[in-house]
Amino acid sequence: MRTIGTVSFLASMGYVPTEFMESWYQMVQFNEQFMTSETGEIYYLRAKGSMHSTMRNWLAENFMGDWLIQVDADHVFEADSAYRLIRHMLEYDAPVISGLYFRKKYPFLPEAHILHKKTKMMAPCTAWDQDVIRVDAVGAGFLAVRRDVFDQIKIDLGEQPFSLKGNYSEDFSFGMRCRALGIRTLLDTTVQVGHLMPQIIDADNFMETGIHPGRVDDIADVNTYKQEEDGNSDDSKAY
Repeated sequence: MRTIGTVSFLASMGYVPTEFMESWYQMVQFNEQFMTSETGEIYYLRAKGSMHSTMRNWLAENFMGDWLIQVDADHVFEADSAYRLIRHMLEYDAPVISGLYFRKKYPFLPEAHILHKKTKMMAPCTAWDQDVIRVDAVGAGFLAVRRDVFDQIKIDLGEQPFSLKGNYSEDFSFGMRCRALGIRTLLDTTVQVGHLMPQIIDADNFMETGIHPGRVDDIADVNTYKQEEDGNSDDSKAY
């Protein structure tokens, strides 16, 4: 039986929270029952290290099958999360698709960004009106990428997909490469992933901040808050 794709997780410094492992094992059991019976096998892979960019590039080189799902080990999720993400990848012919998760710090903004048409600045996507929407960049904490995306980046840009560009993070750098090549990135809002901090950060925490969702293209309010720690915000980024 052929391998259809790879589900992987990243564990910095080797530490893996118990809550994550419970979600992981439940997902593996679900996948084995509902994803591999007719279509093929799923390969499971773990990346170890201290640099996310290095681990993600290693996964992009070593995964098997047609797609790679990367899961950060500080997340919790439903057993069918990988199944739903790949189902929507196929349904929407999505080269890149991410689950929805939120930052650990107040005000718990989504790790998904859209490009402001006027300012040409990236800002968090704080509103969605469909199950699957198009965005301009996502975090890589629960991310599915087709093999042809990695191939295109390597051939057309001569770069590794998650290598850092300037001061940007590895997932933002990946998003920049996708934008440069016209590769679509989608956000699957039905796949909601909790972020461990020690408490789980989810949609309820975000709603409690008072940043009320408006239209999908109305993101002006996200730049009005200031972080309590230092009074500065880094959530609007030049792109």
